[in-house]
Amino acid sequence: MVAAPQWNQTPHGVDLYEAISALQKLIRRGTEREALLWAAELGEGPGYNAMASRLLVTAHEDIGLADMQTVTFVMLSIDQMGKWKKAENGAWRLTLANIVLAMCRATKSRESDHAQAATFGAIEDGKVPTVPDFALDKHTRRGKAKGRGVEHFLTEGAKLFPSQGPDPYAEEARLVWLRREAEAKDMKGRPKDSLF
Repeated sequence: MVAAPQWNQTPHGVDLYEAISALQKLIRRGTEREALLWAAELGEGPGYNAMASRLLVTAHEDIGLADMQTVTFVMLSIDQMGKWKKAENGAWRLTLANIVLAMCRATKSRESDHAQAATFGAIEDGKVPTVPDFALDKHTRRGKAKGRGVEHFLTEGAKLFPSQGPDPYAEEARLVWLRREAEAKDMKGRPKDSLF
């Protein structure tokens, strides 16, 4: 008979943090069977919530943009798994298996973790971002002071890269916004604020 686990141990007496670390490292390496065993060990004990939280972090930290479908799947599935776990519905185990298998098989990337460390590290070191000139459009005080209106916004402020390609509505929308800007100037003598 297995003794009741302490809050910081799995049901079989393994240190909770070591078990969670093993789960994440095995997912990183795509080692399915062992990752499934650690997920089951953690899921059955007081480490369930810590495991669920770590799976979310792992999805973003070790998969991220390399496989956004898996990240989305993990996020939605963990929420559902928690509901079934509270309802004492054994289906949470099936959900956990799907989560671990999907994460082990996903294409991995640590780029987002590296990007956040580098970026927040730069801020901590005192680097202050500079507002680029193209951001000073009709929606900002300095942009309005420069007399920037719809045309500047459409040519500079709304520039997309990469773009999916030609927009069949772009010219029609430009004409509508120019008309509205002209009408607002006639009514109030200044450009009307808008949501675009």
